[in-house]
Amino acid sequence: MPTKYSHHKNYLRVVAVIRKRATNSLNVLVSEKNVHHFPTVEVHPQRSLHSTLRKFMIELFGAELPQHRPHGILSVEHCPSP
Repeated sequence: MPTKYSHHKNYLRVVAVIRKRATNSLNVLVSEKNVHHFPTVEVHPQRSLHSTLRKFMIELFGAELPQHRPHGILSVEHCPSP
């Protein structure tokens, strides 16, 4: 998807959904820092997306990282101009 402004770094917008087995309800992780939005993490250029996501999840949940499984990428934003 095109974006209005060029990006100087690459970012991963994380959509983390957690299902509680007991109630079968879904919870979505949302940042409430300034406005409600999905959490965003900078992608390290020399690391894979998986390692970036793992480091971010450990930062959020600590060393006792809950079992998780990445399912894919929703969209990619880019600005084709230099």
